[in-house]
Amino acid sequence: MSENRVAQKYLADAINNNDFTIAILPTGYGKTTFFKHNANLITTKTVHVLPLQAIVQQFYQEMKNVLKDQVGYQMALQISEGDKRPYLSRKYMISTVDSYTLDFYGIPVHEIFRSKWHSDLALLFARTSNVILDEFHLMATVDSENAKKEFVKVIEIFDHIIGSVSELGLKTTILTATLSPSLILKLVNSKYSKKGIIILAPENHTFVSWLKNRGVSITPVWEVKKDSFISAFSNYTKRVKTSIISTNNTQWIKDVVDIINSHRGSRILVILNHTKRVLELSNKLQGECVFIHGLFGDNSKARFVQNLNQKKYNCVIATQVIEAGVDIDFDVLITDVAPAYSLIQRAGRVLRDPNRNDN
Repeated sequence: MSENRVAQKYLADAINNNDFTIAILPTGYGKTTFFKHNANLITTKTVHVLPLQAIVQQFYQEMKNVLKDQVGYQMALQISEGDKRPYLSRKYMISTVDSYTLDFYGIPVHEIFRSKWHSDLALLFARTSNVILDEFHLMATVDSENAKKEFVKVIEIFDHIIGSVSELGLKTTILTATLSPSLILKLVNSKYSKKGIIILAPENHTFVSWLKNRGVSITPVWEVKKDSFISAFSNYTKRVKTSIISTNNTQWIKDVVDIINSHRGSRILVILNHTKRVLELSNKLQGECVFIHGLFGDNSKARFVQNLNQKKYNCVIATQVIEAGVDIDFDVLITDVAPAYSLIQRAGRVLRDPNRNDN
């Protein structure tokens, strides 16, 4: 268990005792790295599904140190000296959402442009594995004109996958900080008989009450004195001041530049919903901030994230490509209005280290 994260013990018990587990834990709590500290729970073939390639790359290296040659990965990006397994054939596979989904439906992602597919192998390995769905819904982009439709499609696809996995007698674990209660209600209505849902929240929290009132059995975990995460972030809202600025299409760049100029010396992250806005702001700042968006090539994104992890950049402008799972910590966040699940992830990039003493 990482530090004193009490809910992780509840999560381990839930996975041991149930076929279907949902863990609703905040960003920075250690959801993704949970299995690095609890490798004993990986008793059979398992696929860990993540929304972004940058997270797959980082997490693969961490799990490689724990499970050695039992770990493989699958995504478009190549990891130097990594064990890439397009058919998801290692005991513990770390995969992007698109690669796993295509294999699950018998479409080998690495053969998609060939005249013949080994659909039998794709189906065999994908459908004989337990699955860990880690913020899977975040692959739906907010910079699309049909963002809502894309999100609905992702949820419907994985609702079907969860149902199929349950019929095959396999386990599903969902790790999330951002799934809404209504979506959890939808997903929990699967054919699994043994279900466990835990949440880091008090018993009287609205989230908990809403689900309980609809017949969902959920275990709230809120041991303030024992959980290091809760105690460290008890004064988070006092330390991180939040402001909402109303602007328009002609004024917004000036407003953002003014905020950046007023926080010189701090590490600043700007997350915008559209690539066009990223480029417009970057041009205005004339190289004062680095930028990244979804049109970057896979290798370029990987290098960028590596430099981020090494804190080489003090001012970053980005689309949602770095809002989830990437372990980065900034002092100031400037963000477009976005769906709640995106705002939660973006907020998780600020004051990520609970042991920081700066104001």
